[in-house]
Amino acid sequence: IINAVINKAHQIVAIGGKVTFSCSSDSTAAETVTWSKGNGDAFPHNIVQSKGILTITSATAADHGTYHCTTRKGKISVTSVAVLTVVSRPTISIRPAKLSVIRGGSVMLLCDPQNSLPTASKWTSGDRPLPPNYGANRTHLALQRVVAATNPICTVTNIAGQTSSHFTIKINGFSNNPNALIDHHLAFIKAGISNSNQNFSEFTRRNKLTLRSGTGLFWDEFSVRSVVTKPLIMTYGTDLLRKAKVLVCGGVDALATSWTWSTADGSPFKWFERHYNILVPRGGFSSAAIPYLCRVTSPLGTSVSILDVRVAAKANVQKYVNTATVKNSVTIYLNKTPLKQRKSSYHSITFRVKPLRSQNQVIFFASNGFTNKTTLTIHYITIGIVNNRFTMYYSSGPRDNPRGILGEITYPSAVVSNTWYTVKATYRDGVATLQVNGGQVKNKDSRQSGRSTVIDLSHWIFIGIVSSLKRHLITSLPYGFYGCISSFMVDDISYNLVSDAHAWGNVLSCDNNPCHLNECKHNAGCSPMPDYNGHYLCDCTDGYYGMLCERSYADMSSPCNSAPCRNDGTCVSTGSSYTCQCLYPYYGIKNCDTALSFNPSDGASFSGNGYLRYYLNTLQEQQDIQFSFSTNQNRGLLYWQGNMALSLHHYIYVSIKTGRVELRFNLGTGEASLISSQRVDDGKAHSIKVTRNVNRGSLWVDNVLATGINQSPGSGITLQVSNDIFIGGADNIITRTGTRFTTGFQGCISNLRMSGLRFEVTDSVRGVS
Repeated sequence: IINAVINKAHQIVAIGGKVTFSCSSDSTAAETVTWSKGNGDAFPHNIVQSKGILTITSATAADHGTYHCTTRKGKISVTSVAVLTVVSRPTISIRPAKLSVIRGGSVMLLCDPQNSLPTASKWTSGDRPLPPNYGANRTHLALQRVVAATNPICTVTNIAGQTSSHFTIKINGFSNNPNALIDHHLAFIKAGISNSNQNFSEFTRRNKLTLRSGTGLFWDEFSVRSVVTKPLIMTYGTDLLRKAKVLVCGGVDALATSWTWSTADGSPFKWFERHYNILVPRGGFSSAAIPYLCRVTSPLGTSVSILDVRVAAKANVQKYVNTATVKNSVTIYLNKTPLKQRKSSYHSITFRVKPLRSQNQVIFFASNGFTNKTTLTIHYITIGIVNNRFTMYYSSGPRDNPRGILGEITYPSAVVSNTWYTVKATYRDGVATLQVNGGQVKNKDSRQSGRSTVIDLSHWIFIGIVSSLKRHLITSLPYGFYGCISSFMVDDISYNLVSDAHAWGNVLSCDNNPCHLNECKHNAGCSPMPDYNGHYLCDCTDGYYGMLCERSYADMSSPCNSAPCRNDGTCVSTGSSYTCQCLYPYYGIKNCDTALSFNPSDGASFSGNGYLRYYLNTLQEQQDIQFSFSTNQNRGLLYWQGNMALSLHHYIYVSIKTGRVELRFNLGTGEASLISSQRVDDGKAHSIKVTRNVNRGSLWVDNVLATGINQSPGSGITLQVSNDIFIGGADNIITRTGTRFTTGFQGCISNLRMSGLRFEVTDSVRGVS
């Protein structure tokens, strides 16, 4: 009996290395000991054998394999096998092969050394340590809250050497819905056709467009980003067939499917012609100044950017220069009050004036005419300045038929020259009131028993003087007005100082600052435009729009048209009111104007209309999800992955149904479903653990295994969905879940872990409500 004994029968050598195998018969000396290759090939020149010793120098990949040692004695032979593994430098495969992550998302990478027999594996960031949001465990690398493109390096070492591989992570800058961007471009406008390049820039969510009344149209400037304060100015010329600019509704999100323009209140387009996503300016004047909405839609949702259109009004401030010698500075207006209301026991007069002299003077006069009238039969209301005080005189004809009353009222505050005043006067059933600059209201009761209080103002209205002072009935007002008037109203009807005038004489332009007239409504600010010949802009407060900020968004069909939610919050109409779905870290059901501060250990509270959205790519065909929650509701969506608007048969979700936790998933060929035995709608803390290995899943609730169909039928083994994971609800929840859910979760969720990684609220790429 003989043996063939090989010393170190399995050896590993690097390419280019040297290895020796020794073979002998341990008990009885063999007559011969020979080596041969297991595949029968002849030995190459780098392999030699001598007296049972096989030496391989400068090993190559061809030397990898088995070698046979055969001992013989007479007719008896015995063979043993040696194995040589020739190792080359490591070959690395990083999975997934390529990856694009939205800003703020999370990533898991696997550095696969394949068959390189590694002795060590590590992830680095070049010559710098890994950032705090990177977690490395030999071949695996986890990145959380990725905000910039990064190039991690995987290095694998074996006995043949070391190999490194770079991986580039591309960042998609849109961390939630697509951004709706408004841009302006030069284009040649003719017959309603425009051409524009599509090089978009990033603009603020709320853009301002300013227009000036007139005819024709051209552009001056546009506000770019919030740091630039000048708005886009539109003024009017006469030539439309020229180079002008257009407004483009767009965005750089490759997933976007539509870009559309609309008016905030659904009214027809007035300032522009609409061509798909382009607004082409056109002539025409409208003081409505309707805001325009740029709406961009993608599978992730919808984003809206608002273009606030402001119209610059023309300030017609008139100057009257009546003196003792000049008595023809006057404007005459036809009373615009309906005929039936001119003869009434109620009248109101409001005007804004700036006296330039302290003389006694008449400012306003209205009556029923002078023909066949005496000082005691004529009806009139006149307002002027007497003894440096605003004074109102009124008469319903004390000697008329029927007999009327006569009265006067003086405001106590002294008038200062070269100062603007707003004067409001009313007459109702014989009681007169006078108010100056919003101050105290002065009252005078002139009623007399059996006397008529109806005053007939059916004749002309005089501003500045009454044709000739000889016809003026109030001897204490010997002069006409010397000063400026910016506006006036009679019986709640406004008069345009220029276009409504029937006749005038010796009236001049008054002031270089058009904001002195201050016709802007609802506490709006006023900005003069000195370069545009007396135009001014009203800076509307929230909730108002229009040339004078006279229109309210509340009058529109939807309260959300005013875009009340700040900090990119989403407005949801509730009929006559609205709620705001705020983006983390903001909250506030009406404004989204308060910022939250989260600690790492904090959970998130949900009210049924919010969610947290995380971004995490899934490796291989496995899932591991863990979190805690508490609720007193018997239904709600806890976890969702998938989009039924794109695929009805690929999804996984965890929900509360009839007070119990349910897991359902579908890999394209059938649904698995598991449900817990215990109820969880008791307001107490509960824990959930979900695992999926290929098509088999499991659900533990408070460490108790749920029952049901734990395997997805059919051949599907992968979950083919996007990397978006929703906690507590979902965006566009009805569409995304295929009507399975209409509202989200109400309660608290904390201690979220996915694929072995802990996720805080601050790790989410989007948080709503």
